[in-house]
Amino acid sequence: IMPPKELAGSSGRRPVSCCKKNLLLPLFLFILALLTKETALVFPFLIFAFDFINPLSNSQDTKDAPTRNKYVFYLILMGIAILYWVYRSIVFGLKPSAIILSPLTSPLRSLWSNFLTQSAVTLFYLKLFFWPYPLTIHHGFPIIDSLFNPLEMISVLVIILAVVMVFFLRKRYPLVSLGLAWYLVCLSPKFYAVLNIVAAEHHFYLPSIGLYIIIAVWLKNLYIKFRKPLIYLFCTIMGVFILLVWFKNYEWKDSFSLWRATVRIQPYSALAHNNLGIEYVKKGLNIEAENEFKQAISLTDRRDVHLMARQRWSRPPSPRSP
Repeated sequence: IMPPKELAGSSGRRPVSCCKKNLLLPLFLFILALLTKETALVFPFLIFAFDFINPLSNSQDTKDAPTRNKYVFYLILMGIAILYWVYRSIVFGLKPSAIILSPLTSPLRSLWSNFLTQSAVTLFYLKLFFWPYPLTIHHGFPIIDSLFNPLEMISVLVIILAVVMVFFLRKRYPLVSLGLAWYLVCLSPKFYAVLNIVAAEHHFYLPSIGLYIIIAVWLKNLYIKFRKPLIYLFCTIMGVFILLVWFKNYEWKDSFSLWRATVRIQPYSALAHNNLGIEYVKKGLNIEAENEFKQAISLTDRRDVHLMARQRWSRPPSPRSP
């Protein structure tokens, strides 16, 4: 956001023109990111977290900097986010309030249930990060409705501990604090947005950067002391994962093999059974399709899955053309 100390003039103050140039690029990229994926809405909060944790925030050098530009930057970020919601409401023909308040009236689950479920999902992503098995296109994660669920209680305690550590480690280990804040901030939209799929590996891509920051801090001194052994170890781990990804690609050769593999890995996923049934329908295998639709209906209370499965089930396709 602000240029380094070396760019400051002889008086110690940063050139205003340099600050303005540094502000324009992130604003432009923020707009492009919003038009790509709504996850970019976390960017202003990441900036706030960085500025709060940054050990130079209260230094004399920073006090001499043009802080007015920084606050203007914050206001512009929030203004862009608001304008995005207005733009989205125009495109979809909905009022901004209807879009923002839609999670409160979602037919999938209540906002409280979604909050509880995403708390457990936050811990589930940590498990996948350190032990990435099983990897699949859809995880049949259970919906949690009670705070007294053992998994939920552990998850909430871990999240509270992580928030406390953000403040506790802020001065002594700022990068660790930033990594924790990054992880929590990037996952925070999932707590409010009621998604059809509660746990998906691609939801974890951006938050995982925070974990990599923490690991880099912890391994820094170890890497300096044991550089060559660690390079060999990391190359070996990367080689193993490259081979695993290579073999995993065989499951993605077409939709049928993909959903068949997903059902094998996640037999309790209603969505996987439903989609596999659709693939059976395309192949004209009506009996197999019916079994998959029955499985999908028995595994979930979601109305959209029931509707799709019953429609496909009650309307068998015409015989395949040669």
